[in-house]
Amino acid sequence: MTLRVRVFLIVGVAAVAVVATLYAASRYLTLDRFLSLEVLEAKETTIAVKADFLEEIEKLDRANADLSVYDGTYDSMPKPTMKYLHSLLGDGPNGWMEQQKVNFLMFVDPTGTTIFSDGFDPATAGKMNVPDDLKAHISLTDPLLEFHGPRDKIGGLLLLSSGPVLIVSHPIVQTNYSGPARGALVIARYLDARTLEKLADKHGVTSVTAFRIDRQLPADVVGARSDLSASAPVYIRPFDERVIGGYLSLTDIYGRPALMLRVEMSRAISHQGRISQVTFAGATLCTMVAAAFVMVWLLEKFVVSRLEGLGSSVASIASSSNLSARVSFSGQDEITNLAKGINRMLESLQVFQERRREAEDEHRAELEKAKNAAEAGSLAKSQFLANMSHEIRTPMNGILGMTELIMDTALTVEQREHLGLVQFSAESLLMIINDVLDFSKIEAGKMELELIPFDLRESLGETMTALSFRAHEKGLELVYEVQPEVPEALLGDPGRIRQILVNLVGNAIKFTEHGEIFVCVEEQSPGSTAAALHFRVKDTGIGIPVEKQEKIFDAFSQADGSMTRKYGGTGLGLTICMRLAELMRGRVWVESQPGQGSTFHFTVRLAVQDTAAARPNPLQPEQLRDLQALIVDDNFTNRRVLHGMLTRWGMCPTSVEGGRAALQALEIAKSTGHPFLLILLDGQMPDMDGFALAKAIQKDPGLLAVTIMMLTSAGHLGDAARCRELGISAYLVKPIRQTELLDGICQVLNKVSMTKPRPLVTRHTVQENRHRARVLLAEDNAVNQTLALRLLEKRGYSVTVAGNGREAVEAFEKNHFDVVLMDIQMPEMDGFEATAAIRAKEKLTGGHVPILAMTAHALKGDQERCISAGMDAYISKPIRTSELFSKVESMLANKTAILTDEQADIVDPIVN
Repeated sequence: MTLRVRVFLIVGVAAVAVVATLYAASRYLTLDRFLSLEVLEAKETTIAVKADFLEEIEKLDRANADLSVYDGTYDSMPKPTMKYLHSLLGDGPNGWMEQQKVNFLMFVDPTGTTIFSDGFDPATAGKMNVPDDLKAHISLTDPLLEFHGPRDKIGGLLLLSSGPVLIVSHPIVQTNYSGPARGALVIARYLDARTLEKLADKHGVTSVTAFRIDRQLPADVVGARSDLSASAPVYIRPFDERVIGGYLSLTDIYGRPALMLRVEMSRAISHQGRISQVTFAGATLCTMVAAAFVMVWLLEKFVVSRLEGLGSSVASIASSSNLSARVSFSGQDEITNLAKGINRMLESLQVFQERRREAEDEHRAELEKAKNAAEAGSLAKSQFLANMSHEIRTPMNGILGMTELIMDTALTVEQREHLGLVQFSAESLLMIINDVLDFSKIEAGKMELELIPFDLRESLGETMTALSFRAHEKGLELVYEVQPEVPEALLGDPGRIRQILVNLVGNAIKFTEHGEIFVCVEEQSPGSTAAALHFRVKDTGIGIPVEKQEKIFDAFSQADGSMTRKYGGTGLGLTICMRLAELMRGRVWVESQPGQGSTFHFTVRLAVQDTAAARPNPLQPEQLRDLQALIVDDNFTNRRVLHGMLTRWGMCPTSVEGGRAALQALEIAKSTGHPFLLILLDGQMPDMDGFALAKAIQKDPGLLAVTIMMLTSAGHLGDAARCRELGISAYLVKPIRQTELLDGICQVLNKVSMTKPRPLVTRHTVQENRHRARVLLAEDNAVNQTLALRLLEKRGYSVTVAGNGREAVEAFEKNHFDVVLMDIQMPEMDGFEATAAIRAKEKLTGGHVPILAMTAHALKGDQERCISAGMDAYISKPIRTSELFSKVESMLANKTAILTDEQADIVDPIVN
């Protein structure tokens, strides 16, 4: 808001305030006087109306006296003749009653007996009867006839049922008021509208209205009556802006309130007062407007224009940043002093600017020097960490991989034990290296999460499969369950979720000696665009005291110092889990009691894919729908998880906890005509294990058509032969991924006729039945070449090895591959250059082959560099077998899904 506008506003507000003040003063000083005068005049008018009303009674009294104080009337009493009455009163419109406007006349003798009565109706000019309630008042005991002398009289109001009347009674005496009285003369007249109109016209009021006290009164009359008193016999009340009313009370001849009289008058005085007030306000407003314009003109000339000039000069100096310029001024007032002060400030700023510029130049030079030194040191550290990571992970990859390959060969017990120690030590060392690197990245704020599409159930199944060996070595059940409402297709960082699960489940296995470990995933807010997942890892281990539960999440801390010696560990795992969960907008907490096990919880928020990647489904839903299946397992958690899986696929499962209960269920189903077509059988159960139950089923001829699948926690030598001997169709090791179990069921339930016996379905045969993919392996290290080649070929892949990037590009040009495993550091042509060459050729030929980066570089930025270079995924060395196969199979599944969309007419052979 400009200064000029503010001046106008101030002057305007001041003028309005003055006008409002004067208007209010005129209202309270001038208008109030008019209102007071109006009330006084209204009172006087009301009293005058009352006086004229009483004058009407006096007129009636004089008419009565003309007849009652008359010698002729006195002589005719007590029995006046009709001739005399006719001569006295006359008849018709010209009679005495018409002339005196009397409605009723009665002659009463000294005993109180009416000897003559007459009534006249002016409206019809005819006679009418005297009302009975009027006759009732003619009695010597009635005040109407109580005379105390010849000159005494009674007059006033009397309320009859037919209306109020003005009534007067006189004793009948001689003309000179001598007596004694020979009776009384009573005359009465109705108080009608004509009388009231006459009163209104006489005093120039709007109307005069009479209200009977014994009838329903209007609200204003009721209020006025309550305010009347002996000291205030008249009440004045304005009706609206135009009419004011005066009220008074009238009593009857007995002294009782009979009528309320309301006089309505125009408010001419108050109207004149308002006109005077408006005239005064208008004159005041005009005067103030003229004064305001004069004040604004003076302020504009001597203040505003000078301040605007000063402001323009300062703005010009500010825009030019020329602190050597100065503002001009003239005069000897406050504005001149302001201009001098601005010039002094500009001089100070000019000196300060010059000094600061010198200091900034010096400081900038020092910062540049320090920055160069810090960047050189940071680059040296990064290069050192990258080289050390590469140098450590490369031999670790060979140690772990070769150890795993050797342990799959025929070994003596002592050799297997020694190699197991080698593998355990190598994995422990790798875990420490990974924890230290991850913790360093998190503490430095350099940890970044991926946002890639993945299938939670597949990822979780692969993770649980990798951990199952450790659990089964200790004789523990490892069970996992994903609730049906959890979305399948998500966007997030599956590697970090796997890292949290591996840490929590690994701890559960470490601190649990017997029992089970149960992993459950739930959806906290189903139906929303973002999935809020709640993971629970429950064990039956040693538990954690309440006072130690917060400490375990601190870096380098465990619940008890003795644990470090007994169980080992760096104390970084849970800290990393907590930080990773927070990065995924979740948290980690624990519920535990010593000796009762622990339940670790963590939550993450992930985005849900708009369209999930298509996955070839081996069966149509109707081929499993309503299939009767029997689940036999002594572990309640396993039964519940399997029951949920089968139900989700449309099957009708029944769960029992042991072999004998299973035999009873089979008999009942057979007898009711709904036999079980599929049995999922646990291998290790008390009393009767899975093989004993299968043998008992085989002996029953009525159960030969049932298909049996063996689910075991740990495989043993000779189990396959026993399965074939007992007619068991499948032998799978827990924990089992949902897709793996579904594939196995589809294979054993395939109803296509076969001439040859069906082979035993195992985890390997399920995987072997899939497409034999062709893999190009680019790796310069001979140990790593041998390791990767053995692992991939053992998995069923066809592998071509290239010793460097150039050989990899040449092999890619000559052959077709489904996936490429690319090392980064190679001679002649590194992995980045080779990837660029492959992608360049694909632009010419079309298509896209997934490339998986395999490198010992595991620092921040390595993964981003690989992805930006055109690679599809990243895995760091030393390579874990399960992680490698998970990445490869995930990329192959995505590629298969694309091909399936393009070839929608291809039917899976299992459907038949």
